[in-house]
Amino acid sequence: MDYKTGINQKWRISGSWERIPCQMIAEIEKAKREREAEKLQRHVSAAKKARTIWNRSKPILEQSEHAYLVTKYIQSNGARLYREALVILLLDARKQIVNLQFISAEGEKKFLSGGKKKGCFCPIGRPTPIILITEGFATGASLHEETGHCVIVAFDAGNLKPVAEVIRKMFPTNEIIICGDNDLSGLGQTKAREAARAISSKATIPPIAGMDWNDYLVKGDHNG
Repeated sequence: MDYKTGINQKWRISGSWERIPCQMIAEIEKAKREREAEKLQRHVSAAKKARTIWNRSKPILEQSEHAYLVTKYIQSNGARLYREALVILLLDARKQIVNLQFISAEGEKKFLSGGKKKGCFCPIGRPTPIILITEGFATGASLHEETGHCVIVAFDAGNLKPVAEVIRKMFPTNEIIICGDNDLSGLGQTKAREAARAISSKATIPPIAGMDWNDYLVKGDHNG
């Protein structure tokens, strides 16, 4: 797992399992179950901590209360303030708080240690006939403020497809558009199109290389 991008890849041993002793296979399966149990416990602990921090966080009334909002030309859109950090909630498919993202004034982003992220999201606005799915919070906030559509934040490129599949189950008849980043590496475009194909939808990418939709909208609105 690459935790910066959210991309994960399975590794498999070459050759036949028949060559591996039964005892070793049993030990491998046992270790796998133990890892899954430990992972689940970390998720549970992080979710509990997330709810506590969220309840202690302060609602934001003015853009000026956090430098990141000012820098990105966005409103809080439900984000809160905890100490010096902007706090964004992550919901699972049951709409339960399971994790938090913290954004510093300089734009550094962190999640709660052990918190669940795959398939989890942050909604901006109430459900609308057209639902947009983005990577970052600033991108989602910009698109919501520009279009009025409900936006779902997936937090990274690798999470676009899992989130798209969750949202499609929640809203089977709504039009869903994946709003990917125009990464120089091509990652944002690739993952956005993969997510769109997975739910028989479409993807849209900013026309300028290296930009996300926040960059593109801010450039147009504030720099002519």
